[in-house]
Amino acid sequence: MSRSYLRRMAGLEPGEGVVAALAGAMFFCLMCAYFILKPLRDEMGIAGGVHNLPHLYLVTLAAMLAIAPLLAAASRRRRREVFLPRIYRFLGLNLLAFYVALTLAPTSEPWLGRVFYVWVSVFNLFSLSLFWGFLADGLGFRRGRRVFGVVAVGGTLGAILGSTLTDVLVEPLGRVTLLLVSLGFVELTLRLVGPLSRRFTAMDDPAAPTVAAAIDPRERPSLWSGVGLVLRSPYLHAICAFLLLYSLGSTFLYFAQANIVAEAADGRAARAQLLARIEIWVQSATLLTQLTVTGRLLRRLGTGPVLATLPLLTAAGFAVLARWPGLVALVGVQVLRRTLNYALVKPARESLYTPLQPAAQYRAKNFIDTFVYRGGDAMGAGAYDLLTGIGLGVSGIALVAVPVCLVWTVVAIHLGWRQRRLAAGLDADDPAVAACPPRPTETADAAA
Repeated sequence: MSRSYLRRMAGLEPGEGVVAALAGAMFFCLMCAYFILKPLRDEMGIAGGVHNLPHLYLVTLAAMLAIAPLLAAASRRRRREVFLPRIYRFLGLNLLAFYVALTLAPTSEPWLGRVFYVWVSVFNLFSLSLFWGFLADGLGFRRGRRVFGVVAVGGTLGAILGSTLTDVLVEPLGRVTLLLVSLGFVELTLRLVGPLSRRFTAMDDPAAPTVAAAIDPRERPSLWSGVGLVLRSPYLHAICAFLLLYSLGSTFLYFAQANIVAEAADGRAARAQLLARIEIWVQSATLLTQLTVTGRLLRRLGTGPVLATLPLLTAAGFAVLARWPGLVALVGVQVLRRTLNYALVKPARESLYTPLQPAAQYRAKNFIDTFVYRGGDAMGAGAYDLLTGIGLGVSGIALVAVPVCLVWTVVAIHLGWRQRRLAAGLDADDPAVAACPPRPTETADAAA
């Protein structure tokens, strides 16, 4: 991807191309590692019984509650360039342990598969939350608006490669051996943290230091201060509401997909291949969107309108499913919805944290991306069970979801409005931003 292309499509300023390339490469490796594992995780969940998936969602939430305080304690007195590689190295050692256990004790796979399902779900949320917090901390609001869209392209390329590797290699190598392939990409991810962190430092203007430089990592607040910010900040309340509503819709569609795949494919390798191919379709469409319109729309429309596109499309998708509750419609809705999420909404959503202080970018964000996200999954699983228990099928559940998506749209527009005010130095009494006012160089840009 040429430097002139990056500047034209994303509006990067001199010196930002290298940072965007390094961050994109790091995201590429991280997403490749995850999307090798994702079809394997989903297949193991189906193999354990689709009816057990809601219970696995609850176990995942419990795992979040147990692990997050330990993660926060481990990060409190360590710099980002030291802490992140250690976390990713620990995740890689977990993968190695799963490989050894599944190889030496194949008869134990039913319960190991459930543990693996929960672990991959936790791995995904924590690793991505830490990555985007790392970027928000290092880039700030003004740079983040330009660079995040470029970084997302790297993640999409990684997702395509990871899904393709699973599709191509699952039969000749076997499912278990793919864990080692994923491990290799985790190792590459952690080796990019140091160079990227040094670039962040080199970009900082001594006269206008970044948020990260303004506060010594040893003085960053504990996990509970992050939770306190979530409880006290109206802006973070809105982010929580957006994510909860997103999770509800995602859970409904995920359970429908699990049932369809279980019926459509025979054999565990065949199911893993089908799931991987769905990911390839989604990520390929995402890449095309990112290379053509993502950067322009993020800059021209702003965060609020971009965020609102996802609930509006989801409402339309549920309306289609209510009328035609079949395989073709479901796959079409999934591909369109997830393409929009990865290509536009995910970068816009991550940019919501750029005007905030480090406690919000790390501790509060981590709480939202883990507890709130998985809490939404658990709520969605419970609601799905309840609705199916009273006799509603796909059509009925889809009709219930449409008005929920309209409420979600209002939340999205409100978030974009609040972000602009915070970045412009307004609403400075919000606890998530009060301890760290915006840089003067960002105020004019945010107001524009």
